[in-house]
Amino acid sequence: MSLSGALTSAVTGLQAQSIAMGAISDNIGNSQTAGYKRVDTEFQTLLTVSNAAVHEPGGVTSKPLYTNDVQGTVQQTTTETNLAVSGSGYFAVSKVASVNGSSLPVFEADPLYTRAGDFKPDNNGYLVNSAGYYLNGWAVNPATGITAKNALVQIRLDQLKSDPQPTSLVTYSANLPTNPSQAQNTGPTAAVPGGQTVTFTGTPPLTDGDTMTVTLGPASSPTTKTFVFSDTQLGGGAATATPPAILVPFDSTKTLAQQMQAISSVLNVHGLTSTVSASTGDLTIDGSSMNPVTAVATGGSGTTAVTTVGANINPDIQFAPTKINIFDAQGAAHSIDVTWTQVSGANNTYTVKYSSSDPNIASITPSAPTTVVFNLVDNPATGAKAGSVLSINGVAGNINTAATVGLTVNYGGSAPSSQPVTFNMGSYGVAQQTTLFTGTDVAFISAPQDGLPPGSFRNLDIDAHGLITLNFDNGARKTEFQVPLVTFSNFNGLQAENGNAYSTTVASGTPQITAAGGNGTGNLVASSTEGSNVDIAAEFTKLIQTQRAYEANSKVITTTNQMLQITNQMVA
Repeated sequence: MSLSGALTSAVTGLQAQSIAMGAISDNIGNSQTAGYKRVDTEFQTLLTVSNAAVHEPGGVTSKPLYTNDVQGTVQQTTTETNLAVSGSGYFAVSKVASVNGSSLPVFEADPLYTRAGDFKPDNNGYLVNSAGYYLNGWAVNPATGITAKNALVQIRLDQLKSDPQPTSLVTYSANLPTNPSQAQNTGPTAAVPGGQTVTFTGTPPLTDGDTMTVTLGPASSPTTKTFVFSDTQLGGGAATATPPAILVPFDSTKTLAQQMQAISSVLNVHGLTSTVSASTGDLTIDGSSMNPVTAVATGGSGTTAVTTVGANINPDIQFAPTKINIFDAQGAAHSIDVTWTQVSGANNTYTVKYSSSDPNIASITPSAPTTVVFNLVDNPATGAKAGSVLSINGVAGNINTAATVGLTVNYGGSAPSSQPVTFNMGSYGVAQQTTLFTGTDVAFISAPQDGLPPGSFRNLDIDAHGLITLNFDNGARKTEFQVPLVTFSNFNGLQAENGNAYSTTVASGTPQITAAGGNGTGNLVASSTEGSNVDIAAEFTKLIQTQRAYEANSKVITTTNQMLQITNQMVA
């Protein structure tokens, strides 16, 4: 039994070593195959009887030992769609089942898995590796950035153009000077009349029932107030005022200066800055070039109103316009002139006007200049900082809220006929974007806007988390897919398939699909592939060992055969 057992054992040894030689041959043959995982050989003893008294030879058996979880070397390539996994995880790929009538592939339902990431776009835009497997991923909504993680789809890069996007927001940044020189003025250069005043004289003093009508402000939006003088000495018989007229009580026994002082107090309460001359008793209501004042007095007292003009003052300083660009719905570019003017006598007040010489722009509303007032110093009560926007058109905004002006660009009948654009100057109370600090000229910085012309595909980026972003020559960027990684409880339990791919088995466990870089998965490396994890030197060493073991087993067979021949001769 021992000699026949020796023969059997040696034969199983030959068989096991030949299997090992096949695995070594496969490994060496695929040493340059992207993502290939070597197969080692594991040997196990076959026993019949083996105890303290006797040992009957049984032999040996072998089975493959997979290294699907062993990392290969990451090698850089020049193809931006090549992907390598640095760490744990496999790509999900699809196999083509057929081709439809549009010459597009129809895929098998169940995905396969691979580390061969030498993907390139085919003629239909699908990412395919050298074995013909199509890369799967998650779709990403380019507008919202939301990833649809509930289903895998074949990644197809067929959106190779970018539609135009009309401008809806301009983010304007510039510094306006607090004390610019008149040399910067591109507007009127002649001096303009100074602040208007209205002087009232009265001889004899006021009479009960006299009235005075005062108009303050520009002709486009004046404010008119009527005052009725009431002599307190007349008691119940004194004049009264019917709203909106304002009652001004005075004492007819007082001097003219005292009577005018009583009037001045009431005027000041109602927003009309006035003063009284102690020597003449004349009442002066102050105006300005921005807010001229006129007045008319009536009654039998002989009171008169005389309008006088102060000394000439420098005009407002209008700066050269800065141009900003916008795009319409068709992707055509248009320019808008932004013209800043510092209001004379108020170094913290500017107006800004929007206009255009573009032949396709009929008008821009609002047509009237927008008044912007800035903070000259920090305001501890509100937290507003010096140099920041305080108010727009007289309305102060809350701190850290957007300081914006709504514009409408009218295209004069072409479609679309109008386009809303928000002109953003920063935030109220925050010294950023549009500021007011020292300087001699408007220091324009930038005016980026969110519109785009039509664009064509330029290239793509794939980050470490698998997000695929398409870049277009108009500056647009669209993230359309994310490449996830698939992990298993037992990678070495996967079933090898043709083309360096694997399918799931009971031994591998259920696939877990996760974004790259999360939950134990590796990161993706773009423009790279993972090489084979075969070590040629180690394979040559195993090759020599296998060869010697095979020779030794064959020697056992030869020797056992000689022993059997001797036994036969003894019988003869």
